[in-house]
Amino acid sequence: MRRRLLIRADAGRKMGHGHIVRCMALASFLSDKFDVCFCLVDSAPYVLQMIEKKSFRVIAFGNEGDFFQFVQHDEFVLTDGYNFDAQYQLEVKKRSLRLICIDDLSQGFFHADLIVNHCPGIHPQHYRAASYTRFCLGPAFALIRPEFQEAARVNMIVREQDSLLVCFGGSDPQDFTGRTFETALRLNLFDKITLIVGEGYTKKDLLLNRADTAGVQVTVLQSLTAREMVNELSSHALVIVPASGLLFEAIACNAPVISGYYVDNQQRIYEGFKKCSALIDAGMFGAQEVVHAIERAHGQRIAVSKNIIDGMAPERIRSAFEELTLV
Repeated sequence: MRRRLLIRADAGRKMGHGHIVRCMALASFLSDKFDVCFCLVDSAPYVLQMIEKKSFRVIAFGNEGDFFQFVQHDEFVLTDGYNFDAQYQLEVKKRSLRLICIDDLSQGFFHADLIVNHCPGIHPQHYRAASYTRFCLGPAFALIRPEFQEAARVNMIVREQDSLLVCFGGSDPQDFTGRTFETALRLNLFDKITLIVGEGYTKKDLLLNRADTAGVQVTVLQSLTAREMVNELSSHALVIVPASGLLFEAIACNAPVISGYYVDNQQRIYEGFKKCSALIDAGMFGAQEVVHAIERAHGQRIAVSKNIIDGMAPERIRSAFEELTLV
């Protein structure tokens, strides 16, 4: 009988989809070993549909107390979010068999049995944690979906010259997609621009209207599958994404990538990959920062850093979870 793994995370237009997307990636690595159930408390209704489409069980709870009552002593619980502090972890620990935390900030004290943080340059000494805590750290444990793991291993790429892809995630409430699109149009360097938005993006109609008068080939795509996303990242001459899970996906596809950050939880990812020379720096995506990054990238042969993500994370993570069952 498979042990149950409860995944506690949320997503929505304001908070974005990053926690849920990487949890679904991890769940796909473990679905043959665990009975996975996603547990939501503060998520938009369409998020349940996103998860159900991947054939995972999902339950929406009214509050955290209801979730705590649901946890059983023989279950693994995984949390991914910024409101699961030390006290929350203790509540979970006393009700479950094992606690796993996906993290990217290394703030506060951790009572987890296992911490997963795929940021480059992160080490155990960055954490204050219990003596029993184990770690899966760095891009070797990249929480990207199986299609991107495969892309990292295969590396079959045909890129269209003078093409640009822009993607700022599932919701992009500050509309960096629209801003970056306008900046790229003013530079007049691309024959083809592809804009990819998610289910939570609310300004698609404005993008479509602007695309009609752009003077270049513009394609607006929404809610792509992982396979479709791999194809897009692998076919464009230049990619602009934030230092979120999207940057891991772009690097896995060996994309020449411009990146930066605009929220605190992206900064360490940005700085880590910048040190690896894996990106062209766009800072905090100010208009001039984006201009300078595009001008630097355009017309140059960009050296893409290889083997930062090797596509072997699923095997490493499965091994780490198997070790937890033996403790």
